[in-house]
Amino acid sequence: IAKLIYERRPVLTINQIRPLVNLAAGYHINNRTVDRYLPGNDGTGTAEMAHVLTQVSRHIDQMSHVPWVDLQVFMDGIQTGRGYYDTQLDFTKNLFGDVKIVSCDPFSVFLDPDGCEQDLNEGAFAHVVRWMSCDQIRLLYGHRAADRVSSLQAGSYSSGGDGFNDDVSPARGFGGEENWLYRGSAYSNWIDTGQRTYRVVAAQHWVTTERWFFVSLETGDFKPVPDSWSAERIERTMMFMDQERSAFVLQKKVARRLRWTHQIADTIVYDQWSPYEKMTLTPFFPYFRRGTTRGMIHDLISPQEEVNVRRSAQQNQVMRA
Repeated sequence: IAKLIYERRPVLTINQIRPLVNLAAGYHINNRTVDRYLPGNDGTGTAEMAHVLTQVSRHIDQMSHVPWVDLQVFMDGIQTGRGYYDTQLDFTKNLFGDVKIVSCDPFSVFLDPDGCEQDLNEGAFAHVVRWMSCDQIRLLYGHRAADRVSSLQAGSYSSGGDGFNDDVSPARGFGGEENWLYRGSAYSNWIDTGQRTYRVVAAQHWVTTERWFFVSLETGDFKPVPDSWSAERIERTMMFMDQERSAFVLQKKVARRLRWTHQIADTIVYDQWSPYEKMTLTPFFPYFRRGTTRGMIHDLISPQEEVNVRRSAQQNQVMRA
């Protein structure tokens, strides 16, 4: 394109990919399915409980606007090859937490480069990058973390990481490519320096550690002992199991455990065990083969370029005649 513009020759860009993407999105919307729970084959579940779980799942979908989230994840998948759901408890409206399902920006999720399984829990880690203001950091991580990272603005703090703008991603936000917050001149008087954003890297990574487990001698199943349980509560639980004639033992074993570590520059602002047994990210890969992901657009780029070159050449010949 740059060469044709330099030679003052016509350049045509006839977008044939967008109608195909819109068509695939339309098929996705018209063929949307609804989750339905069924009782298990081992006899432990009932039809009534399955019906209750189905209604609870539909309520969660309605509260989280899952049809719109599904479309976002689907569009991310067919365009970039990777889409992500993020399912966590939201405590903004309920002290006990509401299940909330959102879509993650695929350009802000960095997976384990050595991973090759579709289940992200088979890998070592997954990083999610977010941009937060100083006020948001103070609200989420406390005053000490906010005071620690606020010194990055004045330059009085030497950070070990300098890659704040090295993400290879398109323009995001309603401002598009016009990121006026980082301009000077006439906008400088309208900028609150305390609202500048910082790059927060939220890591979900697996750590090998020792834990206590309740082990069933009848089925072989085992469940970890919650960290909040005291020794007295564990002893009462074991006594209750003995009274019910359930063969349970307490065993300490080495296992993988998920840990959350949030970092801003070289400052760790949060480092605790995850409240969930698995990663909160659920991936959607339209094409997956041993860690290789592709989307719908990948195979349409070359035909699109051929159409653009051919149409531009035809127009150039017509104008020369």
